[in-house]
Amino acid sequence: MFPAPEQNPSWESVSSRIERESLTFSFSFDAGLLRFSFSRSPNEIHGVAIECRDLNGKHLGSFRLHDVGFGATQDFALEFQGLRARPSGALTTKADPFPELRRLHEALTAAIEAGVKVTSDLHDNVDTAICRITDALAPQLKQSDWEKMFSSTMIHPGILHLRGTSPLLSAYALMRFQEHYESPKFAGRIFSRKTFRSYYAGEKEHGGFSYYADWAGFNFRSDTVFSLQRNPRWNLEPAERAVLKALQKPGERFYVIGTYRDTQEIENLHHEACHGLYFVDGEYRRSVQAVLREVDLKPMKKFLRAMNYTNQVLDDECHAYLADGVDNLADSGVDLRSVGITDLRSYRVAERKLRKLFEQFFAEQKVRD
Repeated sequence: MFPAPEQNPSWESVSSRIERESLTFSFSFDAGLLRFSFSRSPNEIHGVAIECRDLNGKHLGSFRLHDVGFGATQDFALEFQGLRARPSGALTTKADPFPELRRLHEALTAAIEAGVKVTSDLHDNVDTAICRITDALAPQLKQSDWEKMFSSTMIHPGILHLRGTSPLLSAYALMRFQEHYESPKFAGRIFSRKTFRSYYAGEKEHGGFSYYADWAGFNFRSDTVFSLQRNPRWNLEPAERAVLKALQKPGERFYVIGTYRDTQEIENLHHEACHGLYFVDGEYRRSVQAVLREVDLKPMKKFLRAMNYTNQVLDDECHAYLADGVDNLADSGVDLRSVGITDLRSYRVAERKLRKLFEQFFAEQKVRD
């Protein structure tokens, strides 16, 4: 016996009901130190709700994607649904204790770039929301966990390449090293993570702390390393102690450049290696300064100050950004055309000269006063 059919149903009502039922889902899975819950109700078939908890069940934050297209919603859901069958231990590796936070961040960023509205109960800015979850999870890691994430290699006399395996956690571990070196407010000072978080959020237009998502490369001198290593007032965290342990210190004067494993790592490494060579090789530094004198650096320095670089590193930063390529300046936040500079020929000439100098001096593997 069949149930009585709906009286005179329209095709639109039938198809709408089937679509709602087929797209409705709710599931959870553990991934490393995270527990994800995904859901979509029949009344909101073009939206996805995502909740993040730690393994003790504590709520860390939630996200909601609004008005997602049919295909995009399905793709997004299926990507995470496919992880349910994988044991949490398979996701917890020495490379990254919670890789799914990185995947979630990448997926949310891609959704925003595709025009999807994403909201969170943590902050209007998704990068800030992800950083808050990072701050909640990172203290749960032991120093031995952090030590598995970092390794260092001497890539040139006096230049150490510190390589991390997680973007968010690398930035978390290196933040106080970096800002002790080149922050306009904190360079040379001892400060807490909480104090810097408050300051950095106040400098951002969106009013949130998004540092771990904002920066992909790091660079600092040996005096910064020794300050954190030797002054107990820093009250070092396990992540920072792991960084110090990973550094193979070649004497009293060296330079550290930090990157993490990523598709953009080569570009980031080149930028940071320029900084390293500028510090350890006096002849290279003087050659670079001669090239920089041929270019009007005032517009670049204005942008760099707005990006929170201290005055002491502006020439070095101009050199590294130009060596990266004039066509990449706008993507890095130095948009010369936006301030009326349309003739970039002198900058392109400087770019070619700086690239040639870097290749020449780096290949020689020497340190000169």
